[in-house]
Amino acid sequence: MKKIFKTSLSILLLINLFVACSNPTNTSPADNSQNNSNPTGTTNSGSSTPRSNCSITLLDYNVNLNCNVTGTISNINRFACYSSDTYKIKIKSNPSNLQLTRADYNYRENQISLFSANSGTITITLFNETANVESNECTVVFGNNSGNNGGNNGGSNGGGNNGGGNGGNNQIPSVTAFIGSWTTTYTNGLINTIQFRSDGTGRCYKTGNQGENTFTWSIQSATTLNIVNTTQNQNLSSTCTYNLNGNTLVLTNFIGLPQNTQITFTKN
Repeated sequence: MKKIFKTSLSILLLINLFVACSNPTNTSPADNSQNNSNPTGTTNSGSSTPRSNCSITLLDYNVNLNCNVTGTISNINRFACYSSDTYKIKIKSNPSNLQLTRADYNYRENQISLFSANSGTITITLFNETANVESNECTVVFGNNSGNNGGNNGGSNGGGNNGGGNGGNNQIPSVTAFIGSWTTTYTNGLINTIQFRSDGTGRCYKTGNQGENTFTWSIQSATTLNIVNTTQNQNLSSTCTYNLNGNTLVLTNFIGLPQNTQITFTKN
């Protein structure tokens, strides 16, 4: 009987030893990888996700600057942008192959400074590298206005050698000169009121009538506007001739106006 008990005990000890060897107490490699995971997600720092609520808007879509003089763009709206962020000027198109000697952004002054020794056209954006947020595009036209006694000094009275009209010497006006509501006393058109908005959209209608046309607009040259009729998603593009002189705007071939007829609008 003692022999049987000793034999059974020996067998039981051997079984327990086998089970202990087949089930080590150390954590498996898979468990170690889970324990080393980073729940804070710091590995995603510096990712390409734009900063929440951050935006930059260049309110002037077209800007005229002189050559060989540092010019500035200061009509800028920004949200959730900070002085500690880093900024750069991005060139989106450069058909004139201009070389910008200076292209930088001053956060405190909230303005872009540009310098080009040559005339031509370039399209830029302002990019917040830290927030990964980029502004809309702005077309900058560099011109050589040295020796011009007209230009902005011409004024609405036509002073200077080339005054009057668009400020003499076919100067391209600032986008802000168009922004606002314009009306005409001309009654034979389908519209008598035009509203140009700073975001490049607008609407036109006739007072007392139902319905309106919506459009997008941009300055094409010193004498023409590019107009896209977006009413009911038509997206019909056309060219409109203009002559801007202070609070007086003469339009030809605008939406809702008789073809080839000059209509005078006054800014409200």
